[in-house]
Amino acid sequence: MVHGFALKVLVVTDQVPGHDLAFQKSGHAQYLGSLLKHFAVRGDNVTLVVFRPKVDFLALSSRRLGYDLIGPSFAHIGASIVLLSPIGICRWIAWKIFARLPQRWQSAIDSVRQRFRRARKTVHHLGTFIAEAEIEFVRVAIRTAKFDLVVYDGIFNSCGRIEDAQHWLLAHEVKHERTAIFARQGVDVTASAVSAEVESRILADVDTVIAIQQEDAREFRRLSPGSRVIVLPATIAMSPRRSVVEATRRRCMFVGSGSYHNYDGISWFIRECWPQIRAAIPAATLDIFGSVCYRLGEPPPGVTLHGVVDDLSPEYASASVTIVPLRVGSGLKVKLVEAFAHEQAIVTTPVGAQGLMEIEPRPFVIAHPSAEFAAATVALLSDPERQRVLRAVARRCAQSFAPDTAFGEFDDALASDTRVSA
Repeated sequence: MVHGFALKVLVVTDQVPGHDLAFQKSGHAQYLGSLLKHFAVRGDNVTLVVFRPKVDFLALSSRRLGYDLIGPSFAHIGASIVLLSPIGICRWIAWKIFARLPQRWQSAIDSVRQRFRRARKTVHHLGTFIAEAEIEFVRVAIRTAKFDLVVYDGIFNSCGRIEDAQHWLLAHEVKHERTAIFARQGVDVTASAVSAEVESRILADVDTVIAIQQEDAREFRRLSPGSRVIVLPATIAMSPRRSVVEATRRRCMFVGSGSYHNYDGISWFIRECWPQIRAAIPAATLDIFGSVCYRLGEPPPGVTLHGVVDDLSPEYASASVTIVPLRVGSGLKVKLVEAFAHEQAIVTTPVGAQGLMEIEPRPFVIAHPSAEFAAATVALLSDPERQRVLRAVARRCAQSFAPDTAFGEFDDALASDTRVSA
């Protein structure tokens, strides 16, 4: 182990990174997964307590995880972790059926689902605060195992201070700002009571707040002056160096989960930007990957929906331009960092570039509204030399998000906590 002793770490979350149902795979899960990998590299002993699981297994060998997994919905039977939650099992069955349906049926089902949500004024689910029974489960776990460090995965999973452990919170994003952004767009969200005051109270009840980027960190320090705030950016493993000749000329790609901000962004791009791009470059193509495909209807000419794929590396290698046309959201977009690691030439919006605007030179082109975004995409698709320059800048930028670099402040903060490092 890298620091001479193993920490006992409890992580409170609602996801099992790498084992989420495909429609749940998200940047948040990738972010948590990178933290769990880092604890493993350090030699720490990690326990994940998971509530309301949406997982892709009914039973799983515990050796595959690298950490202990507990929660009211799981049981340990021999060397296996078994899902007991009736709701979780029903989700697993429903997903298996849904994933095998033709794309047009998937889109029709999602359309009905969205109409139901709009009728209930819950177009976007921001999060669910942890229940008192779940907090009690965490209290018992902490008192029984005497953890050195408790990490809450987002404000919705925060249980406050329990016993004498250090309490850290992965903030992911500034939730009251995200709520306000959706409100300005006229999007109804659940948990709309996440005001600055609510978020401030939650942040004040932990020792350390972990921000994903510097802009968020400044807002967290304003909200909770008594809490230590550190920055842990999204981390990504570098892809092998790509050859320029691998790229298919005039091929765009987009990667996204089925979350509302991805659906809104790519729908806007297809509706408002794609016709202009195809008019200028009739041979242009767009390949879309991820569970956002299940929410899209019949694609227009030149657009192909691929759904969830296991390995995106070949797709990135053959793309000329990656688009990140997000219009709502906050925090740091993990898909942008992933694109850096794959040496992509990128066109994005100001929302998509949040948390990365201070980078110089920028490894992306920023454009908005639709006419500008379409024009920027056409210009980049038509300029292989500009693509080459942006790819080189993206690879240099990606070094800042390599684990050895990104976790520096995190490890320094751990070392400075006497209750953790003693």
